[in-house]
Amino acid sequence: MQKNDSERIGYGKPPRAHRFKPGVSGNPSGRPKKTNTVLADLFKELNSTANISETGHQQRSTKQRAILRRLVDLGVSGDLRAVKMIVDLASQEILKSGNVTDEVGPDDSDVLRNFIKREGTERIQER
Repeated sequence: MQKNDSERIGYGKPPRAHRFKPGVSGNPSGRPKKTNTVLADLFKELNSTANISETGHQQRSTKQRAILRRLVDLGVSGDLRAVKMIVDLASQEILKSGNVTDEVGPDDSDVLRNFIKREGTERIQER
């Protein structure tokens, strides 16, 4: 007795009772959602927008930009901790970008020589 092609059982052809039912997923609960890290939540919050009052009128800006604007304003007004934070942030970004060279240009070496003469320390070695 030859079975019909749709009723054949073998490799890649499981019995009808054990096949996936149409419209029913093989994984009904699905893949679990990814949990956010604190850093991801921080970046999301910094990129959200807020209304900032500046010189009497409202302006819409990201929270990150508002924080940086306030930090720069504090630095300009003479807060040395704010200036240090600005310099640290800028140097971190420069290092991340990879635009740092170890070479000293002619203008830089002149500035260094003048500084060393003024401070009375030993001379730098030329490369």
